[in-house]
Amino acid sequence: MEETETAYQLTADLPGLEKSDIAIDLHENILTISAERKEERGTDGRLLWHERPTGKLSRTVQLPQAVDADAVKATYVNGMLQLTMQKLAATKTRKISVA
Repeated sequence: MEETETAYQLTADLPGLEKSDIAIDLHENILTISAERKEERGTDGRLLWHERPTGKLSRTVQLPQAVDADAVKATYVNGMLQLTMQKLAATKTRKISVA
């Protein structure tokens, strides 16, 4: 994950998945990426070896600062998930005088 002045950018390697297999949840500043890789078998013969594990996978990341959930952009191309999450503007401290 990289941080710029205005956003966080996350790249995740998720080879062998379809877009529909990936779920992204954002609750406050907790980001969870989950997916399920289904076992693929040939039509004849039996599977002796495969490089990618099958089943459910999940990764949770706590973001250092809250982001705008409505402005998150996600793309998935050639097994790479790219997320761009715009930071929320920091609230300024305001001094309030008592009347």
